[in-house]
Amino acid sequence: MKITTKKIDNITIYHIIGSLDNNGAQDARDKIIPDITEDFNLILEMSKCNFISSAGLRTLLLTAKKLKTHLGKGVMVGVPEEISDVMEMTGFDDMFEVYKTLDAAVSALKGSTE
Repeated sequence: MKITTKKIDNITIYHIIGSLDNNGAQDARDKIIPDITEDFNLILEMSKCNFISSAGLRTLLLTAKKLKTHLGKGVMVGVPEEISDVMEMTGFDDMFEVYKTLDAAVSALKGSTE
């Protein structure tokens, strides 16, 4: 698993590449969770994520909780159908708004901070 980051204004985009399995989920937590501070905005770009395990779902939960605690906002984009199905079956689909394009996700976050 690999994570690359990019910033657009006050939004950090995390490109998740590979599997959010036990090892990948820990790497994601180590990279994302410490970044979350007051009013932090993030996008999880998932189009190249090919698998999510329960550890990956836990990472999403921890990310959502920390964002809420710090009054931040997070959205997802490019979620593959298989991962979307897993999130829906486990009730995790309500944690993050999901957008089809990166532009739509950026616009949504910019709109919520203006």
